[in-house]
Amino acid sequence: MELERLCHSLMTSDSEAEVVKLLRVTGYWESTTAWRYLGDTENNFGVIGNQQSEAVAALIEKLVNGVDARLLNSCLERGIDPMSASAPPGIRHAVARFFEDHGERLPQDAGLISLWPDAKATREADQITLAATGYSPREGSGLPSLSIADGGEGQTPDMFPQTFLSLQRSNKLRVQFVQGKFNMGATGALQFCSPKHRLQLLVSRRNPLLLRSPQPRDLEWGFTVVRRELPSKGSRSSVFTYLAPIETNIGRDGKVLSFSATEWPIFPLVHKNERNAYGRGSSHGSLVKLYEYNLDGTKSNVVRSGGGLLSRVDLGMPELALPIRIYECRKSYRGHSGSFATNVLGVVARLDRDRSEKLEDGFPVGQVVLVDGMEVRIRAYALKESARDYRSGNSAIVFTINGQTHAKKSVDFFRRRAVGMSQLADSLIVIVDCTKIDGQLREDLFMNSRDRLREVRESARLERELERFLHDDPTLRQLKNRRRESEIAQKLNEARPLAEALTELVRETPGLSRLLRGGRDVPSPFPKEGAKVGSGSAIFAGKRFPTFFRFRHRADGVVLDRVAHLESTTRLRFETDAEDAYFHRDRDRGEFEVDVLFPSASEWTKLADLSLTGPALGVVNMTFDLPQRLLVGDRVKLKIAVTDQSRVEPFVLEACLRIEAPVKSRSGTSGKDKVKNDGSGVGGRDSDVALPNIIPVRKSEWDTHGFDEMSALKVVGQGTDPQGLDVYDFYVNYDNKHLLAAQKDPARDAKALAAQFVYSLVLLSLALLIEEKQRSTANEALLVGDGDIERVVGAVARKLAPFVLPTLEAMSALTE
Repeated sequence: MELERLCHSLMTSDSEAEVVKLLRVTGYWESTTAWRYLGDTENNFGVIGNQQSEAVAALIEKLVNGVDARLLNSCLERGIDPMSASAPPGIRHAVARFFEDHGERLPQDAGLISLWPDAKATREADQITLAATGYSPREGSGLPSLSIADGGEGQTPDMFPQTFLSLQRSNKLRVQFVQGKFNMGATGALQFCSPKHRLQLLVSRRNPLLLRSPQPRDLEWGFTVVRRELPSKGSRSSVFTYLAPIETNIGRDGKVLSFSATEWPIFPLVHKNERNAYGRGSSHGSLVKLYEYNLDGTKSNVVRSGGGLLSRVDLGMPELALPIRIYECRKSYRGHSGSFATNVLGVVARLDRDRSEKLEDGFPVGQVVLVDGMEVRIRAYALKESARDYRSGNSAIVFTINGQTHAKKSVDFFRRRAVGMSQLADSLIVIVDCTKIDGQLREDLFMNSRDRLREVRESARLERELERFLHDDPTLRQLKNRRRESEIAQKLNEARPLAEALTELVRETPGLSRLLRGGRDVPSPFPKEGAKVGSGSAIFAGKRFPTFFRFRHRADGVVLDRVAHLESTTRLRFETDAEDAYFHRDRDRGEFEVDVLFPSASEWTKLADLSLTGPALGVVNMTFDLPQRLLVGDRVKLKIAVTDQSRVEPFVLEACLRIEAPVKSRSGTSGKDKVKNDGSGVGGRDSDVALPNIIPVRKSEWDTHGFDEMSALKVVGQGTDPQGLDVYDFYVNYDNKHLLAAQKDPARDAKALAAQFVYSLVLLSLALLIEEKQRSTANEALLVGDGDIERVVGAVARKLAPFVLPTLEAMSALTE
């Protein structure tokens, strides 16, 4: 079979069986010497098998490589060495220079694809594409094949071993404007390819404009197939190899196949209702095909949001450098042409474009954190209830570098006691931008697989700051209260007798009263909010560029003189007329620096660890821990500088901190552990949980709460009240199958049965919540992971529901 035809047949095959049959016909499949070790390492499974644990994260590595290839191609076409000082210093600089025709001096809004017109975004996206072919969920293996193509630099056939098929080389390590630096060849995707042999196809041609004195083979399209060879006798693990039968010797050192063509159809084409995954040609670039890719959880047209692939890729690359176009080319899906292709912009760009339609007012909100002197930018987006398909799966918090997700936290993070945002758990997307973290700290924070944080001191601090920000941010708290009020206000009259009866039951039952201690009353469902924060005006209208920035309730230029206690977190508050997004927006962002002069020092040094929250309606909070070396009686000077592109000179503020001994609480603990009286929910009686608000749920409302006929209750944490009691709302299914069955007995009182069913489940569930809180307070092992307790309580209640009423009936029948 001629090589050009073989390549095209491999491209259009969509199953492992078809590929193996083609390679058997040509005699390559059984020929051991025709297959070269990937990375030229026989023991390569340890590296390849230790990549991403999730299929979409592994797929994203392929897409990132396509973005990098386009950026590198644009750089090289201009005659710029990508590793030289004249190359762009970052990704946005590269996009601005190469795709927006900016010079080296860039405006702050340069390089943002969210600002591109649709036509430009689509034109550029069609040079990095993802196409689904093969099987739909109801056909064959039910697994689609995915083809990723880019019009980037490409590689000559003889460079495949040093680029696509290398491991742990430093190909892009010193290039500042690309994302892929670990040189794993995006091999994580191999473990999700076809079921047995993990097949992948590679096709590429080097951009002829980049070749100097090329040999004939340098101008050809190279192609190869990667496969997994199962452990042979005496071997303990599989090995990945690739087809390289040209000029091969016994030592598996051959070259990949190639053929001559000035153009090759690597890109998809949709015209009216015709969809061809390989219908548009290119003179150079690369194609990667992942056969029968195991996209767990994606059950529909990949273009669609929600259950499709779009939202998952959007969240995996929240701030894309260049747009990508997704095509649905499986014939089993029908519809108009517009439903078969769409652009991937990254969830941040998509939300920026659709802000008024998809985001709640006042969002995103943000915080800036310094970790070892390196800036981390946190932004929280609250989706309107009609826009929840912008988030897919269980991931809701992503830690990014250069716009790509490098670690994730699940939605359960919002349910942590220290966060208390269960009410908004289904609506929040949080982006933690760690781009400015580099060197050793980046290596210490992130696993090379780019899917999780290491458990180290720095990651623990980041999580604490994230918890504090989500708990304390006033805009988030106001939205949570609005959502809660909207959801249950209309049910207050129905719920009030339940609350009163539960309170009376506990008060009149000594055993329950002792167990619940301080939580003997149901708290008001809508506690009064304090006065809105702000700089004093009745209606706060923030400015893009502030005209003042000063210590709160102080005049401009006044030096702040105050006490700071050892072992306590120090907070400084400022007021300004800047808009809320001033420090975390993408364009024209405000910058700050904090210098410190220690008692024994003669020069100012930078304060390395702090968090800056706000502005929120004109108020900025800065928190930090005092350095360990300070002693009682020391005086520390701080100099805070705030600036932006509108200013010639920054705002400069000075503070003098007089260091005093740690504050002791009434229990004898130090300042960091003392009971706080600011209503933040820290402290209080750590073994106490307030009696819950009980909200009835009927069958017509099941979909809203994720209920079915077997569901019993759902627990939604609302943080803590001013006394430190954990507050929960309990949504109880009054149309539970087992309750309704018992109520059909005419000899039994239906209302009494409902009360028995509800209060039994509520009190048993409270026992789980109290036990978890006590374990947390005592630093003992938790029953479940932090944030999972609400889900577990619901699952346990579901299992108990069939037994509650029969057990009570049996108990009442017991006699001596």
